[in-house]
Amino acid sequence: MKTTRLPRPSVERLCTYLRELTRLSAKRMETIRSRELAKRVGVSADQIRRDFWLIGSFGKRGHGYDVEGLRKSVAAAIGLEKEWSFIVVGVGNLGTSVLNYKTLLLRGFKACAAFDKDGAKIGKKVGGVKIQHVSALPRVIASKRPALAVLAVPASAAQETADRLFRLGIKGILNLAPTDIFAPAGTRVRNADMSREIEALAVAVKMTELAR
Repeated sequence: MKTTRLPRPSVERLCTYLRELTRLSAKRMETIRSRELAKRVGVSADQIRRDFWLIGSFGKRGHGYDVEGLRKSVAAAIGLEKEWSFIVVGVGNLGTSVLNYKTLLLRGFKACAAFDKDGAKIGKKVGGVKIQHVSALPRVIASKRPALAVLAVPASAAQETADRLFRLGIKGILNLAPTDIFAPAGTRVRNADMSREIEALAVAVKMTELAR
């Protein structure tokens, strides 16, 4: 992975470019110019060229970039050239949405297992993934060795569940519970609180209105 050598803002933009390039590749689009990609992702063409220069990708004057080749280069630069497997813990509304989100597979992420403690859900399949009881976590993580987990449990159980996942070898957690959780050294957490994101969006809209 080259992410440690790239500025964080560049990495975040490269993730945005990768999503768009993946869509374009799926549509069999062969080439794209920086100006056209800029319009699609909301970044200036100059910035796109600078970011691609950082990873050693250069377009051909008059022809632009090869879409699939560029997609592979960007994916390799940010460590997403391989398929990442993940587990989902908590199969309520949010967990179900994640398991049914087929675009994740297109982007290289595959749910390999799902867990819940509700006996009524055990054995059922969501998005093609069989739900298992949380007591099976040690066995499944040991055999499938996923690096990532999506946590969609109640706030009261979030930190305890996360701590258990880290002890079992999970390296990164996307936390969908309505509370922040904390990770030990050497691991990562991304807290995705929907209410907080909506609040931030509302504040941004309000500030835009005040600036007029």
